[in-house]
Amino acid sequence: NSNNSSNNNNNNNYMPQKDNNNNDKYYKKNSILKSKNLGDLKLIAPLGVGAEAIVWKVKSSINNNQYAVKIHSLKSDVKSGYHNVEKERLDNYNNEINILNKLKGKEIVPEIYDNWIKDIDNNNQDGYIVMELLLSESPTTQTKEEIYQKLINKMNKLHNYGISMIDFHEYNFAFTHDGTDVRLIDFGYSKDYTGLNPTEKHSHSYNVDK
Repeated sequence: NSNNSSNNNNNNNYMPQKDNNNNDKYYKKNSILKSKNLGDLKLIAPLGVGAEAIVWKVKSSINNNQYAVKIHSLKSDVKSGYHNVEKERLDNYNNEINILNKLKGKEIVPEIYDNWIKDIDNNNQDGYIVMELLLSESPTTQTKEEIYQKLINKMNKLHNYGISMIDFHEYNFAFTHDGTDVRLIDFGYSKDYTGLNPTEKHSHSYNVDK
């Protein structure tokens, strides 16, 4: 599945969200199920879980490189009278893939290496995204001001490509393995406004949690 990666054995690898109280049960329930659909990628450790996805640190049996794989649960037993939950999840999955591919090589987001959708059974379907493995903390000493400036620069570049992150917060960035740079992560709810006129663009805004 994968051809490139970052190599690092640091324990602070990170993707979307910090662990919640019930995450251990979630991981144990899904680990065997997920591992059957990862081909040459072996599960190493859970990195984070959100409402629609779980992220694992994995290792390729082909090249021994480590990656992060984000597994989106595309089927849902959540019922809503206001919108189609499963369509929304699939849209978010495809949206993230499209944005990661658009920004590939731009040093704004983690590199994307592979993606696929797999039917688990009649009631479950998962979408997989294999990405560059990042760190939750920088291995180098940096001031908060230096990190903030890097994030501002990344956000400016993101906007120059016509993309608004929508839900940027403290868990939506991570560090490269040498600690010298940051990457923005988690783009399921982001918007690509490329091709829209200025009125349409300015009718939306992203939220920055304080």
